[in-house]
Amino acid sequence: MRTLIRFICRPGEIGLFVAAHHAFDHGTMPASLRDELAALIQWFNTHLPEPKRLVHTKSKGFYRRDTVAISWFKDDAKDFIAQAWRLVRVVERLGYEVELIRTTRPGYVTHEDDFQVAAIPFADERD
Repeated sequence: MRTLIRFICRPGEIGLFVAAHHAFDHGTMPASLRDELAALIQWFNTHLPEPKRLVHTKSKGFYRRDTVAISWFKDDAKDFIAQAWRLVRVVERLGYEVELIRTTRPGYVTHEDDFQVAAIPFADERD
């Protein structure tokens, strides 16, 4: 498997998009920063396909199950990673600490497209 990358935000050990949406919905920030954050969120909403399956099962009602998969960028998704770094700089200005992690073992893949993989971590790699 190729190398995959993910941005983890603290506090909370949450993904970059969760942090961005939380900051946008609940944070206090200057209008210029809010505009920049909104533009980046919109860019991803427009260009990055939304995973259709974030659970491992294909049984009836799978779409109602709790989301358990974690999304990773493929290392050759250069435009998406460049935009993610822009988003990192914004959420860091809003008080988040961001770490880049890499893996070649994301877990049980539930979704894959040209730019990303969503996978449920293997049991031996969960907290």
